[in-house]
Amino acid sequence: MLRTIGEILATDRLGVHDAGLPPMTEAFDTTQSSWTFSAFPALVLFNTSLPLLNKNAVKAHNMIPQTTHDAAYWEAKTKGFDFSQEDRVDPDKFNRVIWEGLMGGKPYPTPHKESKEAGAAGAGK
Repeated sequence: MLRTIGEILATDRLGVHDAGLPPMTEAFDTTQSSWTFSAFPALVLFNTSLPLLNKNAVKAHNMIPQTTHDAAYWEAKTKGFDFSQEDRVDPDKFNRVIWEGLMGGKPYPTPHKESKEAGAAGAGK
């Protein structure tokens, strides 16, 4: 993947690991002169007051997943989080709030013993 990104951006190789790999040219049509992309919001956003196009048409098809809690719940759970700019929220705390809000009493997943040992071994390098 890194080799392909480097090819697209015309950058130097990062190291021997990506330099020795072939780019993922099989995944792309290099002869295509133009392309289009149509973005569509996540269905859960249709539960909000955002001014989304075709909101009533989507609601009519009963495709919208139901939320687990209202906005007041999420506001209370994320009180004190700094959403003013990216990367200002503690990811572990935020993930736990999301897990609790979506999964209820189901225990939060923990890393396997092997994962913890591998992480500890890599931390000393």
